Amino acid sequence: MINSLQNKKIIEHSKLSQKKYRKINKQYIIEGINSIDECIKHDQCVQIYTTESDYSNPNVKFDIVSLDVMYKLYSQRPIVKYIAVSKIPEEFAFQSKKIILLNKISDPGNMGTIIRTARAFGFTDIFIDSESVDVYNDKVVRAMMGVQYGVNFMSGESLDFLTNTNLPIVTTYLDEESEEISTKEFVLVFGNETRGIDKEIKELPHFNYKLDIEFESLNVAVASGIIMNKMRME
Repeated sequence: MINSLQNKKIIEHSKLSQKKYRKINKQYIIEGINSIDECIKHDQCVQIYTTESDYSNPNVKFDIVSLDVMYKLYSQRPIVKYIAVSKIPEEFAFQSKKIILLNKISDPGNMGTIIRTARAFGFTDIFIDSESVDVYNDKVVRAMMGVQYGVNFMSGESLDFLTNTNLPIVTTYLDEESEEISTKEFVLVFGNETRGIDKEIKELPHFNYKLDIEFESLNVAVASGIIMNKMRME
């Protein structure tokens, strides 16, 4: 059992709570058996830590740690029983013709829920701009619940990506009426919880999809699920 908070490996992996070190080491922390199983299945697992002695996968090396050490690695209350260090995969050019773009999404719970919902509806290529919350933030990772291993992420600037794409752009502006969308290939854009999509994107040629609801707006994670379901059926 690892009891020391000064253990070199523990110190190194505890730094992954910070975006800077996630980026440097290309690693992040996940929690829970289901997410860890997905991590192992996709050959992305670096290390497993547990407070129990009964971890059930005999083919995976793991370290038993004290409660204090687990809290240093992953500072949640109540303390979780299992965490793992996962690799951050390399980014690859998108292969599909149905892409989700997240423009300045700031709430980690919304980000994780949108990604989980996207994966449920078969969207596997997701562009996350540099002003959105980090996709490997612990709260985002918790909300994704392991689906990230079936998703290809790219990052950068929204306007640059949209300016250079050959795919039709579908926006979700609230102040613009819906129009008939006559394409089965697209980049579907969701914007910030408070400010919506950047105004500069409106200057690009685009279709717009606005939900027909009885009040001003829905939470972006809820609205995105409804719209993604609609768009995948077109």
